[in-house]
Amino acid sequence: MWKPPSAAEAIQKSRPRTQAAGKSIWRHYKVVKGSIYSDRPMQDSFRMRIWPYRVLGIGVSPQFRMLRSINHRLLSFEKSLQFCGYQEFESVMMLQELLDFQNDFCIHSERYSVSIMFSAIFGVRLVQLNHPTIKEFFEIWTEMLRYFQPGTLLVDYFPILNKLPERFQPWLRLARDLQKRESDLYQAFLVTLRAQIRAGTAPACFASEFFKLKENEDCSDDKAIGIFGMLIGAGADAMTSVIQNFFKIMAMNPRALQLDRVVGRSRLPSWEDQKDLPYLRALMKEVHRWAPIGTLGVPHAASEEDTDLGIPKGTILFPNLHALNRDPNVYENPDSFYPERFLGDDLDASTSLNQPDFRKRDHFHYGFGRRVCQGVFVAEASLYIAFSRIIWAFDISTVPGAPPLDLDDKTPGLITRPKPYSVRIEPRSDKARQVIQTAVSQAHSEIYDFDIVRAAG
Repeated sequence: MWKPPSAAEAIQKSRPRTQAAGKSIWRHYKVVKGSIYSDRPMQDSFRMRIWPYRVLGIGVSPQFRMLRSINHRLLSFEKSLQFCGYQEFESVMMLQELLDFQNDFCIHSERYSVSIMFSAIFGVRLVQLNHPTIKEFFEIWTEMLRYFQPGTLLVDYFPILNKLPERFQPWLRLARDLQKRESDLYQAFLVTLRAQIRAGTAPACFASEFFKLKENEDCSDDKAIGIFGMLIGAGADAMTSVIQNFFKIMAMNPRALQLDRVVGRSRLPSWEDQKDLPYLRALMKEVHRWAPIGTLGVPHAASEEDTDLGIPKGTILFPNLHALNRDPNVYENPDSFYPERFLGDDLDASTSLNQPDFRKRDHFHYGFGRRVCQGVFVAEASLYIAFSRIIWAFDISTVPGAPPLDLDDKTPGLITRPKPYSVRIEPRSDKARQVIQTAVSQAHSEIYDFDIVRAAG
């Protein structure tokens, strides 16, 4: 018969220490004992049972290493190059949306980000953000972020609550409901894609590459949905937040970005221009540094005692992204938005985040050690093509009479977004408008629109 533990037992056995990890800990973690701090604070939690294929949330284990290996092969630099056409197409569509409905720039950012992720994963693009199925996707993902990311529940800090009878664990009912809704949502995409693979007509996408891997030939739908759902949700949400921050930052920090010298005014920036746009690369780094999408990162946990730093086994560590990105010992005038600080830093995002010396990193937006973001190549390419084309095409400024813009006015959570705000977005010239309209008429996509797949499913 189950008996509740005493208060003393609960505190003694279940309560790990919690620390906000500053740069000294993260230096030690990355350089000396990276494996010690790669765990998650809920190694044996219900998340492992309900979402066993979510690499973000599971602890260090053979399952974690298997998922990390799959993501590494799917999200490599070489693989990401296959999807540049999707990013190019969606960026042109976003420019047209900004021409037509400037005040809805946050919605356009969201559609752009989600459509890129659906295109990259399933070879399916998203035309309308208000589609019922897409609304369902956002409702599910919002609930998951609110309740089920690492460190968001009381049970993460008091694991003994896992021993309660299930009727006293309401989070279990909600988690199972969300898992079923997500499975139902993605089933149509899997049915269509598997049929395309059998017919030899599958589009180039991560999912078709996934099923080409020998160990995934007989992969269950649950495994595929878990892996793909994680990539779509985390990628789209983070990318949306960065682009929405970008519009605010550009209005708060007006400056003339001289893309014209390299690109001219007769065409949009392209992938080939990136190497000749050092200021734009510096600006991207500074946006990541100055406006991370969360004050604290996803929590890590010490898998064993660190005797050097006096950190007990099981200690939960929240990486303090704000402190790391505003460290005055690393960044001069860290509270100022100053892209010029990165001129001469030619390291790409992947190379930078893997620097052994944390002081040589440009920012800490993409995580740490074994938990670095494996989708960095797709993310950076998507942000580059969006930033460069928005800056080329539009002037972004504050709205006269509107409340002052505040970077800290954002939603709470592990992944934050700016609360609703207004900026003025205007085409830089009639010529810019004409170039966009010409690009739209010439743009073409070799992937299906969302409704075609939905009907097939």
